[in-house]
Amino acid sequence: MNQTILFKLLGATAVALCCSVAQAARLEVVDHLAAGGYIASTIGGEFFSDDAIDLSAGGDVGLIGTHSFDAAGLSHGYVADAYFIGNNQSYAMSITQYLTAAAGKDLLAEAFVSVPLITLNIASEGEALGSPVQVSFNGLASALGLSSNSTLQMDIAITSGSTTLGSWLWAPDAASSPDAPVSFSFLANVGQQITLSAFMHSTLGGTGSQAVDGSVAGMLGGNFAVAAVPEASNYAMLLAGLGILGLMTRRRV
Repeated sequence: MNQTILFKLLGATAVALCCSVAQAARLEVVDHLAAGGYIASTIGGEFFSDDAIDLSAGGDVGLIGTHSFDAAGLSHGYVADAYFIGNNQSYAMSITQYLTAAAGKDLLAEAFVSVPLITLNIASEGEALGSPVQVSFNGLASALGLSSNSTLQMDIAITSGSTTLGSWLWAPDAASSPDAPVSFSFLANVGQQITLSAFMHSTLGGTGSQAVDGSVAGMLGGNFAVAAVPEASNYAMLLAGLGILGLMTRRRV
């Protein structure tokens, strides 16, 4: 076998391996459970709350809540949402809330997005049922406006039964970087059902000793990708070919 033919064979093998790590399957929504909203209360007994609206349809999950209230000496509002979009295999959630309170008002406001369950099926896009795949999630999280009067926490996880396949958790404070990369990956199989769960929670409060005028916001978003796992025999063939090529090159020198 001459060197030109060997190069062509190795090139074809490399192309086959590259193709095998392209999108091999996609995540499709089977079922979901989601909630969101805010709760705010004052020591004086005032109580305010709101529930987010589930707008899920057509294989996508969507949740959004927004409301504001004004009472004697204080003003508060929030926006919270969460989405899984099947078309671009993305998940995102965010919370923003603001508070203005005069001195003499004690208020604790909590806003949250809770997606305890999105059941996802790993649907084939060319791979045989049961074939191994690598599922990855890559994105970015941001936190804005954190201070001694506010908190923020967010997490996202993928499970299968009682097994956690991939997860990420962030609880930034005022000294944290405003941005954090979000990344995890795991092995699964075409046809397997997995569960996505995510949660974001923020608090914003003020004490009666001083006026408060602030806001806090958190965001997380990214994309899923499902790639085929090349068989060991493919890698073995490529490595063997490279070894032969190395020997032939040494003989020509």
